[in-house]
Amino acid sequence: MAYKICEIKRLMDYLSQVFDTVRLVDPMDGRILLPQEGILQPDKYCFSIWEDNTRCETCISKTAMETGERKVKFEFTDEATYQVIACPVQIEQRDGSQYYCTMEIVFTVKDALLVGARGQHNFNMNIVTYQKKLYQDSLTKVFNRRYFDERIFCDNARCVLSDMVVFVMVDLKKFKLINDTYGHSTGDWVLQRTAKVMRACVGNEDSVIRIGGDEFLLILNDSTAQDAEKVIERINRKMAQEVIYDPEKQLCAVANFGIASTTRFKNTSACINALLKEADEKMFLDKNKD
Repeated sequence: MAYKICEIKRLMDYLSQVFDTVRLVDPMDGRILLPQEGILQPDKYCFSIWEDNTRCETCISKTAMETGERKVKFEFTDEATYQVIACPVQIEQRDGSQYYCTMEIVFTVKDALLVGARGQHNFNMNIVTYQKKLYQDSLTKVFNRRYFDERIFCDNARCVLSDMVVFVMVDLKKFKLINDTYGHSTGDWVLQRTAKVMRACVGNEDSVIRIGGDEFLLILNDSTAQDAEKVIERINRKMAQEVIYDPEKQLCAVANFGIASTTRFKNTSACINALLKEADEKMFLDKNKD
């Protein structure tokens, strides 16, 4: 995939709102690069963030570029622990030439105690737990918004997306009324059960993401709009059977859906935002057709 200068700048600006540091790195020598007016200008070296004067022996950007895959590692200083994610990117400069580098996302580990009294085994277990928490919604246990923002769905051990991808936006009909009438504990239960139903109805290479509130996004890999319709049918059937929030009145949660599909998926802001916008608009139409 190739980003234009303006695309990579927009993506970096957006991710910088979520993560501590977002930067481009030259994997050959570790220079930090800045996209400016069609050229990439060196600024400083990536290892300076660790207050070091030499390049890391296990340079994550170099490894990511050599393997062509996203890589993750932890860095430790006396004051803090950092997680670093590196992904190879290709940038199209204004003169048409291609520049190959890596995008690094760096953030401080603040919400997990990584090292405990049980030593290395406990450390490894805590790393796994932390990684899981990082991309998991705490209430529903599906993927969270960070998983989407960081585009892990495009490059991870489970799934590398094909050209045929479907985005399905989902929200719950009259969810606020359920919350107001039955209480937030019932509302939380409805969200949890709905998420469980959706996970059961999609494939192993698909993603269920809680975008926020009662909104979810399904990303279906190697699928068509017709495939998505079948997934929606399964979800509707299971919700009618398993998401009954008022057994006495036999009231079940009902979802709205919006489908956007492509046969030429690209991991670019333009492609992803277009799919998200189309799916959201179609979900809005579904929500207001009754």
